[in-house]
Amino acid sequence: MRLNALAGRLMGIDLSYVLIPVMVWLVAGIIKFILSSIKAKELVVGLIGYGGFASNHSATVSGMAALIALKEGI
Repeated sequence: MRLNALAGRLMGIDLSYVLIPVMVWLVAGIIKFILSSIKAKELVVGLIGYGGFASNHSATVSGMAALIALKEGI
């Protein structure tokens, strides 16, 4: 019986709290790669993961904060 109760709680998780930050991180990384490659006029694979414009970490944190504000209220 305890296992069923735990499974029921896990099935009720709102996956947007996981999916949105991952999607924001991915989109920020792609945009950062494209803009950096255009600026350098070559593929800048070595710069992936570092900060700067459209930093993946900043985008993820901002996206998560916006998601919580929209879902839970300010």
